[in-house]
Amino acid sequence: EYPRRPHQHLGVPRLIVIEHLPLLPFEARKSVSAIFNYLLVCGLDGVDARQFARVSPTFASYVAERAENIVDRLVKAHVCKPSEAAGCSCVDITLLCGSML
Repeated sequence: EYPRRPHQHLGVPRLIVIEHLPLLPFEARKSVSAIFNYLLVCGLDGVDARQFARVSPTFASYVAERAENIVDRLVKAHVCKPSEAAGCSCVDITLLCGSML
């Protein structure tokens, strides 16, 4: 078995990806935002509601328990510095973090 990394908790990765959002390529940043938002609402309504009925409350509880930390990271991400390496634009980071908030 591999040693646990500090960002893992009981096999569930923490939302460390939020703080490293500027390091990801543009399409990956969009995917992170879309997945985050979908997991919060996926069991509420729609054709797949029954399939994901247990996922949404579990993820929502995870987020609620860490809300202060998550909101803090999302707000701090609005004050990003453009990174040429990842093609990071503060505008898209701000929009994506705003949608997650």
